[in-house]
Amino acid sequence: MKTKFVVGLVSIAAIALVMTGCASPAELSETVTDKPAGFWFGLWNGFTVGLSFWGSLFKDSIAIYHINNNGGWYDFGFVWGIGWIFALNRMFIIANQNNNN
Repeated sequence: MKTKFVVGLVSIAAIALVMTGCASPAELSETVTDKPAGFWFGLWNGFTVGLSFWGSLFKDSIAIYHINNNGGWYDFGFVWGIGWIFALNRMFIIANQNNNN
């Protein structure tokens, strides 16, 4: 059972790596139009990364990561938002296991 999980996880990671290698970067002058995105915008982008990813597969104007950001604080919010997705997922799994026992 664990072997199938590890193989599946490695396969998904490999596919994601190949797909990101095919992405073309946006022209920086086209993206810098207003105030850079900060912590809260990064947090929101982290929460919605799954939806953004699926949307970006079908529409070129949807991006996962905001290019015009203020650096470290945006990155911190983005990673924290993604982390909460995994934390909530883990909490639901634990709650479900406790309800089944």
